[in-house]
Amino acid sequence: DGHGDPKIIAVNNVDPRCNFYNSLEELPKHSLIEIKNFFEHYKKLQNIEEQVFDYHGKEETIKMIEDGIIRYNKKNKSN
Repeated sequence: DGHGDPKIIAVNNVDPRCNFYNSLEELPKHSLIEIKNFFEHYKKLQNIEEQVFDYHGKEETIKMIEDGIIRYNKKNKSN
């Protein structure tokens, strides 16, 4: 609907298959390509075209989460 819809790549910190990843740069390049491909195509059956942009680092992502929490709390206070 024309609004941003950020996605977050998270790691289960108790899963020994991936708990050693601490930043985006540590993920295998092919994994990042697969993730991006998924989000480019996952709504095609609904005839919704997606535009996928670049990844952001950990610090910028944390800031986006914090900003989202603030917006959510402001919206729910006014309701």
